[in-house]
Amino acid sequence: MNGAQDPLLAAPGLKSKGPAIKAAFAEIRVRIREVRYLKEMRSAANVLDAVEKPKVAVSKTAIKKAIGDGAQVPGADLIVGQKTLVRK
Repeated sequence: MNGAQDPLLAAPGLKSKGPAIKAAFAEIRVRIREVRYLKEMRSAANVLDAVEKPKVAVSKTAIKKAIGDGAQVPGADLIVGQKTLVRK
């Protein structure tokens, strides 16, 4: 008889440990999700740091002066009648 044709036998003593093994795997799955979540949060934080912290200093005074002189400043405008700079 060929070894490939032998029926699979259950390992002795594992039947009683089945619930413990299932619980361990459930805990591992939860831990893996936590690790993935933390990695995603770290990468999202890195992206936000890069986006929110511009490398260029913006001078509101210079922008207001440029708009007052009639220049077009992309992404900025003044509210008419006030001295407030707003984003477009």
